[in-house]
Amino acid sequence: MREVQAYTEHKNPRGLYEKEVGSGVWWIRYADGTGRIHREKIGSFNRAKNAYTMRKADVLYNKKFPDTMRVVPVAFRQIAADALAYLLKDSQAQLWRRCNSHGTHSFLVS
Repeated sequence: MREVQAYTEHKNPRGLYEKEVGSGVWWIRYADGTGRIHREKIGSFNRAKNAYTMRKADVLYNKKFPDTMRVVPVAFRQIAADALAYLLKDSQAQLWRRCNSHGTHSFLVS
């Protein structure tokens, strides 16, 4: 009968990693309130662990990334509607200029 040895793999805590394994330089990775990923080079493991918990608390309380820095995403539907309105307005202006340059007056449909 074979004996199966339990293999325990060293797993880094969430949000902490070494870019070069064994270097002793630790980085943190976290997401702000809008979901944008941030990475910071910290140094020792304990400092990285403390910095990660501080950043997550800052994100929770909107300290590091206040609401004034956040950009509200615009839906494609809104961009398309604005572009269509602009094109219609611009095409009517061009038609008006073209009609007036020939000395003829025509009615424009709004």
